[in-house]
Amino acid sequence: MRSTHGVNCTGSCSWNVFVKDELITWEHQATDYPTTGPDSPDYEPRGCPRGASFSWYEYSPSRVRHPYVRGSLLTMFRAGLKRFRPVA
Repeated sequence: MRSTHGVNCTGSCSWNVFVKDELITWEHQATDYPTTGPDSPDYEPRGCPRGASFSWYEYSPSRVRHPYVRGSLLTMFRAGLKRFRPVA
């Protein structure tokens, strides 16, 4: 599967990610970028150290797994639900 690593990243590098039984087993930098033409050198693989070590983050216990909401915004949202009915 083709992927990129999006943790504080532009996502401009491409990775080939191999998955078995829904777990990442291997990744390597994709090197099949299109040619830039005869007047320019071809791209080198553009992976960074952060991307190369991304797999550990996917299974880290410190990874954020659910979205967070600010308490004051949640209070305003709940007050709004009591005051106005949601549109179906």
